[in-house]
Parts: sequence; C-alpha cells; structure tokens
Amino acid sequence: DMGIKLASALGAQVTAISRSYKKKERAIEFGASNFIATSDKEAFNSATGSLDLILNTIPVSHDWTMYQKLLSKGGKHILVGVHSAFAGAMIANKLKNASVKNALVGGIQTTQEVVDLCAEKQIYPQI
Repeated sequence: DMGIKLASALGAQVTAISRSYKKKERAIEFGASNFIATSDKEAFNSATGSLDLILNTIPVSHDWTMYQKLLSKGGKHILVGVHSAFAGAMIANKLKNASVKNALVGGIQTTQEVVDLCAEKQIYPQI
C-alpha cells in the first residue's frame, strides 16, 4: 500500500499487481492507475512489455520470473527483502544479464527522505 502511495506521490503511473481482483479497489484508492490480476491470464498477457519498473514486495519466496515478461526493454525488476527467490534472481542476473536487482533497507538519510515526503504529501500507513 505504501509503495503505491509513494510512487503515485512522486508522479509515477502506478500499475498494481495482485493474484486476484480483491485488492483492485484499494489499489486504485491508494493511487494506482492500472491493475493486473495474475489469475486473469488474458489481462496478464496483454500487459507484456508495459512496465518500466517492477517493485516486487512479495514477502515470501515465489516465482519472480513470471513477472519478467511485463517489463519493457531496459526495464528493471526490484525484489524488496531477502528470501530464497533472491538467490535465484541473482544467479539469473549473472548468467543471463537479467534486469533483476535487490533492495534491502536504506540508511538513515534515505529513510528521512521518505519520512519527509510522507509528511509533505500527507501519506500515512493504513492501520
């Protein structure tokens, strides 16, 4: 949710991705302009090559490769956090020159920048 809010506040055209349409209304409310349900194969396939960046926040090991086809040429796929999918992604990155990166946590300065943006744009987490 915060990723959608922050990206939208920074002016990005946000496409939210989830397994089903259950979270679509919430994603749109938080600032997403598009939504893809991976369970809807037709919609998923029609989005091929449409994204410049995937910020993958799935918190458990998963098949991250299924999302690669959504990237435009030169697009980046960022896996947030560390889990077993990360190891496979880094191996693929080395072998195939894939565009997969990992983001762990930022330092104090980066965290402060996000806090400042949230204060400026009145972005708050849902409780």
